[in-house]
Amino acid sequence: MKLRSYWVMMIGILSVLMNTTWAWEIIVERMLDYLFCKYSRARIVVTGDLNVHFGSGDGDSTRLCDLTAAFSLKKMISVPTRRKNCIDNIFINFASEVSEANSLSTTEFNHSAVTLKVKIPLLVQIGHKKKSCRPITSEGLFNYFGLSWDFVRDDALDVNIKSDRFMQILKTNFEIAFPMKTYNVKDSSYVDLV
Repeated sequence: MKLRSYWVMMIGILSVLMNTTWAWEIIVERMLDYLFCKYSRARIVVTGDLNVHFGSGDGDSTRLCDLTAAFSLKKMISVPTRRKNCIDNIFINFASEVSEANSLSTTEFNHSAVTLKVKIPLLVQIGHKKKSCRPITSEGLFNYFGLSWDFVRDDALDVNIKSDRFMQILKTNFEIAFPMKTYNVKDSSYVDLV
């Protein structure tokens, strides 16, 4: 049986407009508040004019990249967005193979625009599959307590016959104690992008 189900992806978007007079601690505090409290389980997009020169190796760039890496946020833009500097960026915490980030030149601003394209499947098929297990039964539990091993002491029986009989008793009683049960389960109703 196949069902159609709409798939919803919750994305929290933090658009950062850095004020050059802000202390670094204020910026970090605001980002941590957002990342921890507001959207701790969402797919997150952090974007904006971060006033950090990515790729230059300066202290602010390293600290910001370390902070975002702690939340599994991946930097998406690596080309210059203002003159020869990459200061506008997008960070995401979901699979980048389903996303496409670009920098677009604009004639009206001194910054390039950054865009993020996320491919979201509109319909997902939900199928059913069977799982099997062997739960113990009360009849089987009782059977194990009542097993007879008298044949082991019988000197007239060959050791191979004793071994075969022993294995047959175990197999038969195992199938009684732990009968195979099969049940249907639904596949996951969403596609995880991570």
